[in-house]
Amino acid sequence: AVFGDMLIGEEGDPYPDGLLSNLSRQGFNAIWLPVYLRDLVESSVFPEFGRGGAARLRNLNELIYRAERYGLDVYVYVNEPQGMKDEFFERHPQVRGHGKWDQYWAMCTSTSEVKTWIEESMYRLFRAAPGLKGVIEISASEKITSCYSRADRKSINCPRCKERDPTDVVAEVLNLMAKGAKAAKPDAEMICWTWSWHWYVEPNPQPELISKLDASLVLMTDFERGIPIEVGGVAGSIDEYCLSRPGPSERVIAHRSMSDARDMKFMAKIQVSNTLECGFVPYIPVL
Repeated sequence: AVFGDMLIGEEGDPYPDGLLSNLSRQGFNAIWLPVYLRDLVESSVFPEFGRGGAARLRNLNELIYRAERYGLDVYVYVNEPQGMKDEFFERHPQVRGHGKWDQYWAMCTSTSEVKTWIEESMYRLFRAAPGLKGVIEISASEKITSCYSRADRKSINCPRCKERDPTDVVAEVLNLMAKGAKAAKPDAEMICWTWSWHWYVEPNPQPELISKLDASLVLMTDFERGIPIEVGGVAGSIDEYCLSRPGPSERVIAHRSMSDARDMKFMAKIQVSNTLECGFVPYIPVL
């Protein structure tokens, strides 16, 4: 998907019918688009959230309806809970977490208010858009989404989370998302992407974190990440999004084994024709 606030109409329609038709003919079975929960649904905890959400939800449901005509499911992609700037925490100082990273502080997920918001938001999303197939959640990313996002136990400045193991913090967020979603729609798919969990949660292959995840979650892992390579006498390893070494890596094999042991569904994040960050380029422009 392209990025932007597509559901409000400012960026145009990311999935016109011609594209949906072509995707269906080529064998695709789903599409996805990024959203912010605070822009989609209202909150009983943070009253400023959800402004403009009604219009976005109408457009989301319209997209779900159109996609269904072509045999396509719709997923939303979230990177939550998103960090917020100072003005938010002036109104809600009790939930300020670790920071500051690029003007943002974490919404501390060890507070009861943020826990309520996470679970409630997912519940409200699936109540308002029952045709939504599921959610893809990336919990470790370039953004600050928990008190451990840009910190470890030596540098974290949140008095609550520094007393907790990072695997407990991240697992709790993912489990709360799944709990809220499935309370509204029992067959909702909650896909947790394992991208960069080794940054701050747990070294590869994250056995502690995976053991703490609810078995209803779907584990999605980059198929090629971690493969050792040597090119032109220079040794290294594949970090992400590689076409020349398709995988599987030892990391993904371990994740598959652990998901099987937990009876969790498993998905492989692969590169086809081009890599994720150039996904709309139809072919590699070389002779």
